[in-house]
Amino acid sequence: MTKNKLLPALMVSTALILGACSKKDKGASAGDAIGEVADLSVKSIDGRAIEKMLEVDKRKVSSADAQVALKKLGLMEKSSGLSWAEKSGDNGNYSYKDVKVTAKDGETINIGSLKLTGVHMRDELATFDRMDATGLVVEGDDSSARISRISMARPSPKLGNGILKALDTIDDLKDLDDLNVDVDFEDGEMAFGAFMMDGLNVTSDEAEVTLASIGWGEDEDTGKAVFLLDNLELNGEDEAKGTPIKMKLGSISGTGIDMNYFRAIGGKNWGKDIIARSKSLGQGAPGFNPYTQTFDSFSMKDLNLSIDTLSIATEGATGKSSYKDGLITVKQSLSPLRVSFTGDPTDRDLIEMREGLKSLGFDELEFSASQTSVLDEKNDLFSVKDAVVDLKNGFNLSYNYEGGGLSAMKNINKDNLSDGDMDAMLENMTLRSMNMSLTDYNLVDRIIKFMAEQQGTSPGLIKMQAKGGLMVLSLGAQTEAQGEALSAVGTALGNFIDDGGTLKISLNPQAPVSVEQLSQMNPQTMDPKQLGFAIEHIK
Repeated sequence: MTKNKLLPALMVSTALILGACSKKDKGASAGDAIGEVADLSVKSIDGRAIEKMLEVDKRKVSSADAQVALKKLGLMEKSSGLSWAEKSGDNGNYSYKDVKVTAKDGETINIGSLKLTGVHMRDELATFDRMDATGLVVEGDDSSARISRISMARPSPKLGNGILKALDTIDDLKDLDDLNVDVDFEDGEMAFGAFMMDGLNVTSDEAEVTLASIGWGEDEDTGKAVFLLDNLELNGEDEAKGTPIKMKLGSISGTGIDMNYFRAIGGKNWGKDIIARSKSLGQGAPGFNPYTQTFDSFSMKDLNLSIDTLSIATEGATGKSSYKDGLITVKQSLSPLRVSFTGDPTDRDLIEMREGLKSLGFDELEFSASQTSVLDEKNDLFSVKDAVVDLKNGFNLSYNYEGGGLSAMKNINKDNLSDGDMDAMLENMTLRSMNMSLTDYNLVDRIIKFMAEQQGTSPGLIKMQAKGGLMVLSLGAQTEAQGEALSAVGTALGNFIDDGGTLKISLNPQAPVSVEQLSQMNPQTMDPKQLGFAIEHIK
């Protein structure tokens, strides 16, 4: 096996764990009833949670030591590029009023007030415990930005030093676009403990963006983080096509986000932190651990996006994750996502899309979905159940499946991947069962009608051609068992085309089948009975 199999293998494993965005079915055998989308409510956080994480302990710093740090940060004396109207404070705590940062081309950053708490030297770098800036105004040649407040607490010494050193080099900048905080973090290193920005308004020739607030906070002991974005609006246009683009987002929030996990995945030595945390939790397994609770809750509310006359809107999506008795349970739900047109579009691609929807008999598309995933590390098993995807007036797909062997992924190192590692992972990843139920809401007839119009023929002829192809399926069988299975497929699909209804498909192999076995299965020798294959049509 070559290394380029890593991406598809990880995609397969991710799909097996998460089960895509799906809905809910009524029992162990999917398809006993039409799946119902779960109503999953999640309590989202607000700015108060971030404000609490911004609080810092009072630090004792001598005046002499603090001034050494202040000088290294370029905030001891004024310069042509960095100045202020007033400065006060001592012993590591300083306040500045009417701060102005000026580039050589005349572009400016104005800060009404700047407060630094706990300025000190750490690891031979000058940094601070907290920074609060209010009344920020950035003026450029073709854009401007206004920010009511920015606060940051417990930055990495590298980040704290980098931010203020960037301002210190302002005299050498020709343009504010060249302002750069150059920080090289080590794997697993926290950038900062908490961050909050309120009242953002950006105006340019292309767009106007407003944001009520965005915040982030991380517990240094646990590595768990919370995130909040509140009331985002964008008004602009596609520069190439000239079509208007508008977006409104009520909020996005997350709690219990495992930053040690994500930093390890993204770092150069991506497994380092996971190894350390796994051992400390008694898991004793190296590398990437797919049996990790990566978050506690997620919430996205009130999304409205319009491009030209295309409208995409949803009340939101939610997710919950919990740990009990060695099992990680993840529940996810998508509120109805509606895709529609408010008028005649001007963009060619959107015109074709709208005409296609009309031909299929849709004024709008309305999707909803939900699912539950369970991860069992002790027994190296995973399952997706109560999974449903529903298109209103289109179809209802409900399914569940079970598998195992994800623990083999713990041995994968993306920076030093071996063919043997990949082979072992796919060989150990197994499918134990899968049950699927697809119910048609007259979509099949509409698709056949659309195809007939495209080919200039009748729906009856299209049906006849499709069923004719199904009738010869069994001719390709190599064994009696294959002939019976292919005949059942042809009959069930033919009835589904004729009558709609529900199509049920299941795989219940006599023994777990590896992903590697499935991918390399020889059609000429495959035994449908060994896979426990069954298909049924219900009118």
